[in-house]
Amino acid sequence: MLIRYLLLFVAVLPFTGVQALAEVSEGPSVRRISGEELYRDVNEQHAVMHYDYAAERFYKVLTTVGVKTVIELEPDEQIVQPVFLRHPEQWMIEVQTVDTGDQQRQQVLVTPEENGLRNLMEIVTDQRSYVIDLNSYPNAYMSTVKWNYLGESAAQGYAGAGGSSN
Repeated sequence: MLIRYLLLFVAVLPFTGVQALAEVSEGPSVRRISGEELYRDVNEQHAVMHYDYAAERFYKVLTTVGVKTVIELEPDEQIVQPVFLRHPEQWMIEVQTVDTGDQQRQQVLVTPEENGLRNLMEIVTDQRSYVIDLNSYPNAYMSTVKWNYLGESAAQGYAGAGGSSN
């Protein structure tokens, strides 16, 4: 399957923008879109989001009822404390470890119990901390969320590319 990349600008807070790369199977190869267009594109494509990691940033994640959104950590990155949710009562959170052959990768699976919810989640690992702005919508979601760790390793490619971390 031919995979193309779509450059997105996502407004996480009214005063903060986060640059992200979404992996899609259809559509133009590269274009800039607004936050409103993000919802339409995610709805149509169920995008795999690639955010550029930066400490102390919020990352917006779209979810929907009945679908597990996979938040994928870097290979061999380990969660060191329970995943924190500000309001946990309406969200299902699972942590799983996936064996990818020569390494293991932890994933956090997120599913809202109803649409129209918003929540903050924090994942603390042995290497970094992720603060995630969870949002649930009836017809839009991100199937997988990954990070690019630019500047942390010269050999590292985009998140999940299997690049060396040393």
